[in-house]
Amino acid sequence: MSVQYIFIPDFSGGGAEKLFIKFAHFSKSSNRPVKILSLSRVGPYYDWCKKNNVDVVSLGLKKTSSKWLLFPLVLFRLIKLLSSGDRILSAVFFCNLVSAVASLLINIKLVASQHTVKSVKDTRNNKVVYFFIRLFTQFSFKYSSKVICVSDSVRNDLIENYNIDKSKLVVINNAVAESVKNIESLISSADNPVDGAFNILCVGRLINDKGFDLAILSAASLVHKGIDVHLNILGSGPELNKLRAIVKELKIETNVTFHGFSNNLSDFYSATNVVLIPSRLEGFGNVAVEALCYSKPVVVSNCPGGLSEIVSSDLLGSVVDLSVESIVEGLMYWKYNNSLESARYRVDYSRRYLPEVLFLDYFNVLDG
Repeated sequence: MSVQYIFIPDFSGGGAEKLFIKFAHFSKSSNRPVKILSLSRVGPYYDWCKKNNVDVVSLGLKKTSSKWLLFPLVLFRLIKLLSSGDRILSAVFFCNLVSAVASLLINIKLVASQHTVKSVKDTRNNKVVYFFIRLFTQFSFKYSSKVICVSDSVRNDLIENYNIDKSKLVVINNAVAESVKNIESLISSADNPVDGAFNILCVGRLINDKGFDLAILSAASLVHKGIDVHLNILGSGPELNKLRAIVKELKIETNVTFHGFSNNLSDFYSATNVVLIPSRLEGFGNVAVEALCYSKPVVVSNCPGGLSEIVSSDLLGSVVDLSVESIVEGLMYWKYNNSLESARYRVDYSRRYLPEVLFLDYFNVLDG
């Protein structure tokens, strides 16, 4: 009997990993069990998988930073694990590539996925590196039966910049919505004026592409305008010390709190007035959907990716330029213009991203 795997690098706090771990958990309740296949067990989501009895198979790398040097070993272990007829839903470039090579040696079905506007990242490399990345991307998707794209922007990028066959590309947005228990209370609070500090929430991995430096600069601008504001930053990553230094230099330590990584986002979303996503690049925008589930308005950048596709109405939030002035303008609008109508609309709108809606599309692609 064939086995279905979701192939991820590790259990770090990235959007792709979080999405596919939720899919594996959902598959159990749908009587369609899917196993998680990973290069390494490293990352905070591994303990969550153990606690929730999600089946995990690891290829045994101690850390994913060595994966390219160990490509032959990973390929050997992958082929040894798989049987003819098995199906793999693969995430990120490395997993897509090694799975495609394996598919030439053993009869498996590969469904690849793309979670970012790939050309934006790839062209940051020198021309030689970009040439090989593009070549391997084309190879990976050539030997995939389908490629799931998380947004129209991601799909269009693969067509225009990588010449990927349109018939292979399927757009399935990320199923990151959830039903919130105390939602009526949260909706009703939207009609109240902001009492005390204006709370702004940023969530994500602390890397340059997420634009948390712009969030801090925008908070400083609000402070200098005399606004009582508090910025809560939720996440971990390599930019933490740099961001702390910016906060210290701007002398707004009492206005910014770094909370680190957390699996429990409910309290943070419930307590905030607005969610800010000042990304420089975003394949889809999981945080935007999560915020809408909690009835919260979102201020998102007009960066390459799916954020502007999500925020398709003025009732959902504001799409702003990547400048402090534009971000501050968007934040100030929602300090004074939230309403019951817009809050309820956000919750209703978010239901299109529920797992029971979108994960069925994943099964259809794997079965097709």
